[in-house]
Amino acid sequence: MFKTRILPLLAATFLSLGGLQAQERVEPVQDTPEMREKALARTEAVGTTVGGLNAEQEEKVMDMYMQVERHLAAIAERMSHQPEADRNADMKHVYASVDAFEQRQLNEILTEGQLDQWKAALGQQE
Repeated sequence: MFKTRILPLLAATFLSLGGLQAQERVEPVQDTPEMREKALARTEAVGTTVGGLNAEQEEKVMDMYMQVERHLAAIAERMSHQPEADRNADMKHVYASVDAFEQRQLNEILTEGQLDQWKAALGQQE
């Protein structure tokens, strides 16, 4: 009777541990020159749009866009085995999420005047 109760418990424990180990093996996305170029171009576009960024703002905006590039690369990797139609449909939601993240970050990084310029350029109203 003891064996019949403990065996399923041990099996569940080993399966759980195996799943955790498999999750740990996921390689983090490696930064590429292309990712840095895209992040830099987007950072420069923000600076141009708002009339310039100070050094601290430029660093924060660049970091934010590198996070975006890493996130998009990781999602693209995970979705690489899906049919193209499914990938395209799913990416619409991803891009909406990325846009919301970008706006939240810029709300914290930019001054009120810069934020007004940014929103005006995007056609957003207060």
